[in-house]
Amino acid sequence: VTTFYTYPECAWAGQNLPKDPGSITWKWKSLNNQIASEFTSSQLMTIRNNQGQTITEIGGVAVVNEGITTIGEYIDVIRGQDWVKARIEEGLYQLFISNDKIPMDNTGIAQVEGVVRSVLKQAGNMGIIARATTDAELANSDDKEFMYKVSVPRREDLSTADRAARRLTGVSFVYWLAGAIHEAQVQGKITV
Repeated sequence: VTTFYTYPECAWAGQNLPKDPGSITWKWKSLNNQIASEFTSSQLMTIRNNQGQTITEIGGVAVVNEGITTIGEYIDVIRGQDWVKARIEEGLYQLFISNDKIPMDNTGIAQVEGVVRSVLKQAGNMGIIARATTDAELANSDDKEFMYKVSVPRREDLSTADRAARRLTGVSFVYWLAGAIHEAQVQGKITV
């Protein structure tokens, strides 16, 4: 006798959360001991229009649909953003506690920049940040491998008030998501 659990959301989270951010999309997942939802077409449309998730049988396999949260963003994107934010915070904390002093000069600013760049490089290797392969993409790549750019001020660009308060401002970055493919459209032609 097969037992079907009544908490598919727990099965979904339990199956996917242990995997590294950037390594997985949450769509097309078949969950252990879970069956397709029994909703009418109208109910399914209402659920999906409100960013709800269901398990649907497609081709004889019960799979989870989109993997979008109720705020309209894919779960894997949020996990990637959270991972990057947490690792930068941890890296900066480690920088501050493992050094006697980070000077308020361009060498100290470069140390902070190094933390940000290191995390973004890791995020690229994990599949969170897109790989740069074309000339246009390489233009958006500081390291000529992954699509991210980091900007830091020079000491002379900082306000006197920020320097006096020992507050480094103006450090920023942008990255382009690797994302995932959820659908593929293929066209073919047959000739004789």
